[in-house]
Amino acid sequence: MNCCKRGLLLRTLGHPVLTGPPGGPLAGLRRKDLALLAYLCVEGPRPHSRARLAALLWGESREAKARHSLTQALGRVVRAAGSGAVVVERDAVRSTGAVACDAEWLLAGGERLDPLLTLYEGPFLEGFEAGFGSEEFGEWADGQRAELRNAALRWLERTGEAAEAAGDWALALRIGERGTQVDPVHEEAHRRALRALLETGERNRALRHYQDFARWLADDVGGEPDPETLALVERIGAATAASPPPPPRISPRPPPALPPPVLAEPPVAEAPITVVGAVEVAADAPPRRAASAPVSSIGARAVAHSSCVGSWLFAGVLTVMLMQTTLLGRFGPARQPAIPLPGHGEAIRLEKGGPVYLAYAETLWRYPDAATLDRCLGGWRQRIRRVRALPPWPRRTLASVTKHPWQGGMAAVVTDHPQDPTQHVAMGCVLAPIPDTLTFRAIFGHTDWSRSYEEADSLLRAGPRTTEAEPYPVRTTGTLIRDAQDRVKWIVYHGGALTASPEVLATYCRSPAEAVPVPSAEFAYYEAYATLPPADPPCPGEPRAHAKPRRR
Repeated sequence: MNCCKRGLLLRTLGHPVLTGPPGGPLAGLRRKDLALLAYLCVEGPRPHSRARLAALLWGESREAKARHSLTQALGRVVRAAGSGAVVVERDAVRSTGAVACDAEWLLAGGERLDPLLTLYEGPFLEGFEAGFGSEEFGEWADGQRAELRNAALRWLERTGEAAEAAGDWALALRIGERGTQVDPVHEEAHRRALRALLETGERNRALRHYQDFARWLADDVGGEPDPETLALVERIGAATAASPPPPPRISPRPPPALPPPVLAEPPVAEAPITVVGAVEVAADAPPRRAASAPVSSIGARAVAHSSCVGSWLFAGVLTVMLMQTTLLGRFGPARQPAIPLPGHGEAIRLEKGGPVYLAYAETLWRYPDAATLDRCLGGWRQRIRRVRALPPWPRRTLASVTKHPWQGGMAAVVTDHPQDPTQHVAMGCVLAPIPDTLTFRAIFGHTDWSRSYEEADSLLRAGPRTTEAEPYPVRTTGTLIRDAQDRVKWIVYHGGALTASPEVLATYCRSPAEAVPVPSAEFAYYEAYATLPPADPPCPGEPRAHAKPRRR
């Protein structure tokens, strides 16, 4: 009987997982099994020789052993997805197309994709390594990753153009911001956001958006904005100078007596002011003058009678901003790729100091404050690895525990999305979607969703996420676990860990004897992406590098 389980979906945009009809992950697949299934599904129904597939994923093994490993992997795929998922012949293997794949949906376009492309949860096979001997597969995945990212950007350009043509500037803004999440360097997405902010009257917010982008482009990429972007920003500045925001409403009561004229205008107390070049921008509102503040007669005449003077002033502001961007890009510190690259879940910073970043999924996530850093590291600041240079990855900022108390802790979080109220488990600084109610109960011991933190869906999607949570206990960051062979891992988030040796643990004043014994399945669930670095500074107590691990 040749059949395939219905409702199967291979999610490859983000961390890969094969899900069944209820949306939960199917068990029984190893990393190379998932890699094999992803390759067959994305490449389509054409046949692939067994020798080619064996070399793709088991390149370090002899041919006979590699072919045997391929046969075993195909057996696990068939047991998990059904015999109709792939056609296995004597010398060739091909996909039947019975297992749906989100990457194929993205490349095909159509009704399965929404305007904001929520299907694109991250880069292709984000944070996924097939393992030793799969270097050729990694090269293939890199090419697919770039192709799918470009396909995502093309789709967002299409929906963004439609939103602008319909005059739906709120949607156009969201699509533009979504494009900057997919690829922070994609300037068309930034320009769409700037146009939307201009059309909705949020010109100062548009200027702030541009300044942040130009600064990031100079610091992290060493580039400058395109001429088209500069022309749009100049247009925004000219509109700001030609039609300044109206003055705030005042009470009909007679105003108090004005103080004597002063040379410098006192600042307005309603909102903090951020200086952008030579323009003052309020943090949460357009710049405005206090009702009782005197206005320079020269400035009033310039705004009221000469829009060209306003354009000239903005040109000066733009010149200052471009000079800052150019100087930062030209004379900023030279960046060299860090070798080796940090593992997922590591905390790194430059040797000379600066912000601390969570290295995760080819992105550097900056810790916004000390409280978030301590919560996300489980109080173990000594495990921050100092590096000579930061990898040239995109940079984002984590949510702060001061506003989002679930961040960095151990809690259940539910989105505010009305149609898809997905539950997550927060572990350190990483979120893992919970696939079903049974898993939720296994993790938290109850199914009362009202006890979960409710958070904006956009914030949860923008943060670092790992694969869907398995029904294992939520262990705090810094917990040591060990298996029957006394191998030890240091947990950094739910599903991820760093390998730990007795010698390195001794630098933290810790011993393998402290590790919690766990079943082999849970030990394997915590993937080890890197090695725990020695504590910096090291433990001041007695060294325990030779402490014998306790056997069960």
